[in-house]
Amino acid sequence: MQDHKIRYPFGPADVQALADAATMTQTITNTLTILKRTAGFGQAVTGLSLLAAPDLLIGSKVKVDILQGATGRDVTFGSAGSTIVGTVLTGNASDRDVITLTWDGLAFVADGIWEKILAA
Repeated sequence: MQDHKIRYPFGPADVQALADAATMTQTITNTLTILKRTAGFGQAVTGLSLLAAPDLLIGSKVKVDILQGATGRDVTFGSAGSTIVGTVLTGNASDRDVITLTWDGLAFVADGIWEKILAA
């Protein structure tokens, strides 16, 4: 069933905040989704999973953007929901970590490795 939402690039990107939890599942419905964490994590993330909506278009992008806190936390992709093919993030204090994933119809595949933007 289609939801008839206007999706990116004709509508806005979907921006979702990441919770401070060891495991979480985010549902992806838009052709561009930005997952943000701006306050660091209180613990390592052992399972960040993405669940693709049934009508998610192949080629849809997910950008994961994490601003680490005073204590850098690792982020591991989980297996709940749709498969994610990407590397584990080794967190460093006060870094900003970004990765882009593309939906290929079966899995969210990393377009590269985590881009680390070091704190000034």
